[in-house]
Amino acid sequence: MRRPGALTRVITPFVLNSVQQHLTRPFVPLFAASLDVGYLGVGIVAAAVGFLPIFFALPVGRLADRFGPRVMVTTGALLNATGFLLLFLLPSLPMVIVTQLLAGFASLLVNLSTQTYVGTLGKGADAERNFSTLTIFASIGQIGGPLAGGLLIGLGGFGGAFITAVGLSTVCAIAAITLLPRTAPAQVLPEEVTPRRALDYVKDADTQLAILASSLMAIPEILRTAFLPIYLGDVIHLDPALVGYVLALFSVAGLVAKTVLPRVVARFGRQVMLFTFTAGCALALIGLPMTTLLWVVCVITACMGLTFGLGRPLSMAMAANAATPGEEGYVVALRLSGNRIADFVLPVLFGSAASVAGIGAAFLCGAGLLLVGAGALVRPMIAEVRAARA
Repeated sequence: MRRPGALTRVITPFVLNSVQQHLTRPFVPLFAASLDVGYLGVGIVAAAVGFLPIFFALPVGRLADRFGPRVMVTTGALLNATGFLLLFLLPSLPMVIVTQLLAGFASLLVNLSTQTYVGTLGKGADAERNFSTLTIFASIGQIGGPLAGGLLIGLGGFGGAFITAVGLSTVCAIAAITLLPRTAPAQVLPEEVTPRRALDYVKDADTQLAILASSLMAIPEILRTAFLPIYLGDVIHLDPALVGYVLALFSVAGLVAKTVLPRVVARFGRQVMLFTFTAGCALALIGLPMTTLLWVVCVITACMGLTFGLGRPLSMAMAANAATPGEEGYVVALRLSGNRIADFVLPVLFGSAASVAGIGAAFLCGAGLLLVGAGALVRPMIAEVRAARA
């Protein structure tokens, strides 16, 4: 029986990490662009975040089942602090890559262990409610981070944002040591989970759907963090503070989606809502390169945020529900593996498209992939509707 405050205790370090992450991640590509690396270079810088998690997600998932969230979150926070301190002291393209690699691995440690722990607190509707609550609080960072980052860069340059990230990460580590449980949530030791289980889960339809949904949700997030800031700066000519406001709108819309998530899903069904928002986001992205009107770009950004805000917690809950007790970390790691492969491949793909046909091509490429993903969601959506009618 979990204590009532189990979810509450994990929220504080998770929110601190979210603030730090969203204070820096949208602006690191802008910093790279200021070094004249080109659109492909920006894509490579953004892709570096997803490189290490591709190889380490499953081992880290097993560690999360063994050690619990305190060790994992503390380690991730300290890695973040180290990376951004190095970037503050040695601002250069090689250090940007090093920082992104560390930030990607740190994000894996924090997010995987947190999601694994939350996944043990309930199944079914309880899991959806818990993950919705967690991501609602994460929206504090997703909204406040870009606003603070834009203001800090406007006032003191990129260095001000980087050193602030060091401070936030240090506080996150202290909060993790103070608040998070020392023991692992799982009742089954990692030695009882063999690599063959990964194949078993990959063959499972629910796990496949969780991985697909998570990978699709990476598209609006990558475009928002890597290419939308450049579009706002280079094409619409906004200063960093205004860029931060537009990026925060993405998260405000996501917060609205997360707030109504349990009710909407209960009314219409998971697959129906995933399909609807995925297809809607694709259509919105098609229109983005066709306008420089700020209010239209804001509406499209909000559509992207609604899609991400609905789909990300749903994919988390799907992964948790697909796991047997004690293997939550393993299944969450599989979902994150698919997500991190997308995080690594998609920025390079979008950057290549932008290098060939301009920055707008990155958004059109993302729209095309979302439409393909929406097509893959049609069959499970129809099955869900038929089951509900029966």
